[in-house]
Amino acid sequence: GVFPAGSSALSHYLMHSWVKANPHTHLHIYEVKYEDTEKAIKKRTADIIIGASLTDNSFMSMTARDDNLCIESLYTDHFRLLVSASSELAGRSCVDLSEILDMHLLFTHAYPGPSDRAFGANIHRFGRYTVLSNLGIAMSILLENPDAIIILPSLAAYRDPLVRSGQLK
Repeated sequence: GVFPAGSSALSHYLMHSWVKANPHTHLHIYEVKYEDTEKAIKKRTADIIIGASLTDNSFMSMTARDDNLCIESLYTDHFRLLVSASSELAGRSCVDLSEILDMHLLFTHAYPGPSDRAFGANIHRFGRYTVLSNLGIAMSILLENPDAIIILPSLAAYRDPLVRSGQLK
């Protein structure tokens, strides 16, 4: 089984790719909070664990001490700014953090996650922010509010219909 931590977009991508390449095998995907990946490693409740991490975080150092585990980088992702197509920022390819601090930041418990220290340290610099239960709700609110933003890993918007249609940029 595959045990990704967090991203439903990652689960969708893995499921699609796995089923295509291995039509006669079984795949079980369990999404858990980042903090629970360490428990899964220790209890051996998964064959493969896929999660987001920084090179200097405790997840990497903890697993590096275990000779029975192998860590391999699969993908390097970057944070992206997501806005409504009607936002003044929609046509921009680059935005400085200082330019968006007065906007309404929307995020979920997963974006940014505990491993996203670089961004997580800046959340309280925003004058307004709202934590929502899931990314779908955040995106639907973003669609209606040109003064709102979402900062998320690129993979989180992978194949999202609002992004693909150009309603979110």
